[in-house]
Amino acid sequence: MRTVHFDCFAGAAGDMLLGALLDLGLPVASLEEPLKSLNLRGVRLSLQRVVKRGVSASQFRVHVEHPHDHAHAHHGGGHHAHGRSLQEIERLLRASAIPPRPKERALKAFRRLGEVEAGIHGVPVEAIHFHEVGAEDSIVD
Repeated sequence: MRTVHFDCFAGAAGDMLLGALLDLGLPVASLEEPLKSLNLRGVRLSLQRVVKRGVSASQFRVHVEHPHDHAHAHHGGGHHAHGRSLQEIERLLRASAIPPRPKERALKAFRRLGEVEAGIHGVPVEAIHFHEVGAEDSIVD
């Protein structure tokens, strides 16, 4: 088994990490089947080579297409996220074809985020509703 160490001193987005793993040889097909099993409507993946500031990389993106048949208080479609409860996210993950080890890690990560959010707001974890983190692209990442 190979080990990869990421020095994320300034943070890292999920799409950036996946792009790096794809550059290292992770087959994009290994992401497609688990994604389909999440049953997230209107979600597709794209991968392209880009050069930014003289550095070539794989740019991985999660595209989410939503019908806009209702009003929004935010600007533009880029922030369109109604989110999900922790229980909804856990149901999606448990029912998916994601291999057991990454599935368990994802479940633990979302559960921990829910616990922290619940502590901040002084509510039970069952009352937590994720907005950004509950969006399709965050779940895929």
